[in-house]
Parts: sequence; structure tokens; C-alpha cells
Amino acid sequence: MSLKAREFSVTRMRWAPGAAVALMGLLPASPGLGAPAVSTPEPFPVPPALIREAEKPAPYPNFGSIPPVPTDNPTPAGWKTRVVATRLEGARLSRSIAQTPWTLSDTEAFAEAKRSAGAPPAPVTTPFSPDMEARLAALRAQASAPPRSH
Repeated sequence: MSLKAREFSVTRMRWAPGAAVALMGLLPASPGLGAPAVSTPEPFPVPPALIREAEKPAPYPNFGSIPPVPTDNPTPAGWKTRVVATRLEGARLSRSIAQTPWTLSDTEAFAEAKRSAGAPPAPVTTPFSPDMEARLAALRAQASAPPRSH
């Protein structure tokens, strides 16, 4: 027996909608036997000021606000050129990676080299001199709030 795909087409089954309704009537109404009950979460409370702002009438857009049609779209040949270039670059990268030996030896030395390269740089300024400390103290005294008078 030769079965063809069109013999099982849903569009050719004229009894399908009626059968589906009849089968739905046979299903139990119990939530434990049918589909699980779906609980909807509480809606997010929207501030009334936001609702009032959304309900305010706003001007309709006009045809002048439609942006112009872009002119820098590549042609199909341009897309093909870009795709081919990307694939060639991927192939070159794959060949380059294949030539690199993959080893997991001496990982501690590698990690230490990276840690030392990531060390913070030396400070650019020198520590404060005593005269600078005195000037800072005078500036802090000027910046302090005056005493309150009651």
C-alpha cells in the first residue's frame, strides 16, 4: 500500500473541527485530569500619574516624519562579496589555529606572567609633603561650616 503525504492533509479532513469539539465534550471537567490550572501573576502596579500621562492626546505622526529610504544598502552581489570574504577569513583563521600547538603544560608560569602584566602601575604623584599637609589643613578649616548661633 502506497501512502502519500496529501492523504493525511489536515485541510482535506472535513470531520476534524467537529471531531475536535466532540472530543472536548468528552474530556473531564476536573482540573486534576485535564490541563493544569494556570495562575496569573498579579499585575504590576502602574502609578496613576503614568496612566494620566499616557491618556493625554498626542499628535499623530505625519508623512514628513517617515525617515528617508536608506541608500547605502549593498546589492546582492555586494552581500555575496561580504559573505565570501567572511568565510575566507574564517577558513584562514581555522588554518592558523590548526597550526598552533595546543598544550596544557606549564600553566602556572603562564598565569604568573599574566598576573605580573596586570599589576597596577606605580603611583604618578609623590606622597604629600609636610607643607602640602599644612595647606590642606588650612583649606579644610576654611571649608568648615560656621558655628551656629542660637
